[in-house]
Amino acid sequence: MVADEPDLQVSEEPGQTVAEEPDQPASEEPDKPATVEQPTRRFLRNKKMLNNLQLMTLKQKSKTLLTLSLLKKSLS
Repeated sequence: MVADEPDLQVSEEPGQTVAEEPDQPASEEPDKPATVEQPTRRFLRNKKMLNNLQLMTLKQKSKTLLTLSLLKKSLS
């Protein structure tokens, strides 16, 4: 009985009590900002990439229209 009690306490403390208690507060506090910050960062990065793609597309359309306009003038 004396040997069983310390084994149970030792196995519970490092495996469950010690592992769960620090992990829960540590994971809850950083996870909340991390889950808020990471998607926010991803969203902002994706939005920036989308804006850059839209700007590049607009520039390409502008060049194409200019080229077509010059071609039309030269053919007239």
